[in-house]
Amino acid sequence: MNENNQLTQIVTAISFTIAAILLTLIFSYSYLLSQIVAEKKQLTEEFITMRNQLGEEQENRQKLAENNQQLKTQLAKKEEEIERFQIQLQETEKRRLECQELIGDEEGENQTPACQVVNKEVSSEFIHQAAQNLLSAKTTDRFKGFSILMNHIEYLNDQLQREITEFYLEKMDKKNEDGVYYATFILSRLKPSILREYETRIREWYHPISQNSGWQRTLYRYCQLEKRINDYSE
Repeated sequence: MNENNQLTQIVTAISFTIAAILLTLIFSYSYLLSQIVAEKKQLTEEFITMRNQLGEEQENRQKLAENNQQLKTQLAKKEEEIERFQIQLQETEKRRLECQELIGDEEGENQTPACQVVNKEVSSEFIHQAAQNLLSAKTTDRFKGFSILMNHIEYLNDQLQREITEFYLEKMDKKNEDGVYYATFILSRLKPSILREYETRIREWYHPISQNSGWQRTLYRYCQLEKRINDYSE
């Protein structure tokens, strides 16, 4: 009888032990499974985030490439416009010199019909666009067109000279030293009557620029312009 009780106790103990082991394994498996699910969820979210970021980067790169191509196209068009401008002004300057030989009038007054054609060929719209292209250029090479414009402006009719003067006084970026330098040079080539007409506005236009003592060559050029204004104002 005692032996049966002992055997029963042993079987019971073994059963409880096995049950405890099984429960432990079940809980451990459930915990590991929940950890795996949570980690999988986190990795999935990270993957989706990285995929979205990669898509945005690819889209940004494509936009940058498109913008770069547009800028290259615009630059090429600007260079073509500058080249056409220089060629046309060179041709016009050649014809002006031919006119000057015929009439001997450097101020452009009492022009013959042939010289009046020169003025009509260089429209105010063309001058404005060409000047704007040159002023927006960043390299020194692109300013070479101004030498032609400087030699040409004083032979234009009064209306064109007024429009060009208005263009520089209203549109000129006063922080662009090269632009101000060439603009000052061009204004100094105006006809005396136009200089007298715009004397006050030219002085007002240049006053804030004159405060920049570092622009030596521009200040020197303006001194020449002011001397010319003073000579014709007397």
